[in-house]
Amino acid sequence: MSTSFKTCRTCKSVKALSEFYKNCGARDGLTGNCKSCGDVVSNAWRHANRDRHNSYQRGKKKPYTEAQREWHRQNYLRNKDRLKSLSAAWWKRGGPKVRAARQRSDAKRRALAATAIGTHTQSEWDRILRKSHWVCAKCKSAKPLTKDHILPLSRGGSNMADNLQPLCKHCNSSKGSRNVNYLVDKEPIHVNFV
Repeated sequence: MSTSFKTCRTCKSVKALSEFYKNCGARDGLTGNCKSCGDVVSNAWRHANRDRHNSYQRGKKKPYTEAQREWHRQNYLRNKDRLKSLSAAWWKRGGPKVRAARQRSDAKRRALAATAIGTHTQSEWDRILRKSHWVCAKCKSAKPLTKDHILPLSRGGSNMADNLQPLCKHCNSSKGSRNVNYLVDKEPIHVNFV
């Protein structure tokens, strides 16, 4: 007879089995910590052992050798016309759908910005850029910068200058809808409390 609840060994709360990660080495096939406690523990470990974690993650990826890079370059040059025609055909088939989806997404974002509390001026944005030395607040690269809302508009954030930070497109996309202030937090820790 199986139960549908389990007690977390960290927070001592009784939670549904769906609140625990799978662990095939455990008797019941689940971790001892609930997901929220496990996330706090693993985030703290990753933060404390950042170099070790990063080297492990890099080791999982096979390095892209110069020979592979050269092969891809030559392959592109050999098949340039065919690849361009394939791309054009894809845009002909699916391009309008992609464009329409982008337009819907942009319209939703404009609507969120219009209903958000407050506004900011271009001079306020320029001041933020000067303060960050015109580099991305996360990766410190001088790539083209985008306005990122620290507390996202989708989560009720304001459109005022104190809720903005400059991020490159890559860092802005990877941040997603999380609430992270890279202007203050040098190495942010995401802690989820229950």
